[in-house]
Amino acid sequence: MGTEFSCLSRNLLDMTQTALAERLKIGQDTVSHLERRTNMLLSTLDDYVQALGGRLELNVEFPGYKKARLKSLHKPRTNDEEAA
Repeated sequence: MGTEFSCLSRNLLDMTQTALAERLKIGQDTVSHLERRTNMLLSTLDDYVQALGGRLELNVEFPGYKKARLKSLHKPRTNDEEAA
């Protein structure tokens, strides 16, 4: 994801790392660490984008085939799973 994307996203939405951390139910230090990463799981990026109020979509294209759009990258966590 990298700092450019994450800071731009949060700044555009006027959101602090602390506020985002509360939405993700993680610590501010973890948000800081995520934002400095250059490689992460798509499900982690999806959680991050959703916490900002956005939606992540992934398009897949192969020569000679129609473009495929994946709208859900992972099953959202339930309250029971978050508590575990």
